[in-house]
Amino acid sequence: MLQFFRSLFAKASPAATDLSYGLLTQLEIEPLLTGNQWEKLEATATALATDDLSRLLDGWCLSHRYAPAIQRYLAAGSSELRQLVAGVHATFLAWEARGGLIATETTQGQADGFFHYLNQAYDHLNQPFENPAFQAEAAARLVRVGMGLGERELATDAFAVCAELAPTHLTGHYNYMRLVSPWWHEGLEDLTSYVDSIADPALRRLFQLLALHEIHSFLGHEHNSVATATKLLKQDYRARIDQVLAGPGRAEGNSLAAIYYNNYLAGLHHILGNTAARNQLIQTLGAHFTPYPWQYFGLNNAAAVQSLLKS
Repeated sequence: MLQFFRSLFAKASPAATDLSYGLLTQLEIEPLLTGNQWEKLEATATALATDDLSRLLDGWCLSHRYAPAIQRYLAAGSSELRQLVAGVHATFLAWEARGGLIATETTQGQADGFFHYLNQAYDHLNQPFENPAFQAEAAARLVRVGMGLGERELATDAFAVCAELAPTHLTGHYNYMRLVSPWWHEGLEDLTSYVDSIADPALRRLFQLLALHEIHSFLGHEHNSVATATKLLKQDYRARIDQVLAGPGRAEGNSLAAIYYNNYLAGLHHILGNTAARNQLIQTLGAHFTPYPWQYFGLNNAAAVQSLLKS
């Protein structure tokens, strides 16, 4: 079954979610972009907390929507934020060039485009930043660049820098979790050992939840059966499931961690067949649907996820 593996490389759908989860609107970023108000834009970005900076960059750079504004911004001067924006957007373009395909399915042209943009991203991100928050963000993004380039040492070293500067950096931890998952270089035990080693209790609880989805998706691929994956998850990871379900039934607030927790907890209830609990969480998510875990289930946009409420 290649569907699970292809989902790891899937391009965003035309109705892709706002990956800033409302932050671009809250900060009135779009008027700053259309009005070329670069100084105010940089001041706004510099003032953001760690995970909000990630949200800003994801919403701004991980689509084609703001590409013209990005080009105007990059051409208007030189700054650390520009290097960061250029690197994040180049990473997005690399995965777009790959075409949502696994390596054995890509054409030579797709592979060339993939590595062309990844090398651009590397050049922009693999440099010293005076702003510690920007340095941590660049390192978090380099983890994914290293994965794409097949440079495990680069990815590992980048995560170490990120974790030292920002120990609870969600994007950094998320990218590193993918690196140590069986989809890439390691095994299921490496994945569970990693998430259990996270020092911060709240972040550890979140990633123990995320890891259950990584495990389920990999088991589905390995056994060519979603039903078998679900059976094995319930059988072999029951203690982990119970540990997660003993935690909060919903994360309060609108932080990036809360948005991820509520989406992935709803997804776990979906796997387990807990329809009422799943639907209750879906109703509280508003428009804030993370791409995963829903893409694992073939649900590629908010409308598709909300359609579960009818089941």
